[in-house]
Amino acid sequence: MAKYEQPDYSDKYNTKLTKEQERAFQKMRQVVLLNTGKDILEDRFDYDPRAMMSDIKHQKLDSRGHSSDIGKKPNHPTFSDQSIYSTKEKSGGKWEENSYTPSPYILSESGRLKALARYMARNEPYAQLNIPIPYSNQGVSVPMKQPLPMEYLLNGL
Repeated sequence: MAKYEQPDYSDKYNTKLTKEQERAFQKMRQVVLLNTGKDILEDRFDYDPRAMMSDIKHQKLDSRGHSSDIGKKPNHPTFSDQSIYSTKEKSGGKWEENSYTPSPYILSESGRLKALARYMARNEPYAQLNIPIPYSNQGVSVPMKQPLPMEYLLNGL
């Protein structure tokens, strides 16, 4: 199986803000930088940080500088149906409680599942990854789910 190379979408899927929204965004960016040491613009390759300015409820950040899924781009490992970029053709996966089920779009890209499992182990260690079965690199034909052990995902695929 080919290794999945996450494409750089820094110049794609970026929200345009009004001047007033951009000023507010830059203030928020500085606050996050001061509090976490993280510049939220560094994530533009797979996240649109300006998207969270579209609605006040999406402007909350956790201690890691992590926001809602609203701005996840289609190349983000846990691209979800909560993203403004999730469409019928490029549907995002689904978060339910503390588990994530990738969509057929995500599973259709060669090597992406193994990259997703590594990402989850590193960044979402307490979340469960649900793999629709039967798993196929060509898509998913049966809408069943089965949680698989992370060791299998990391070593068995």
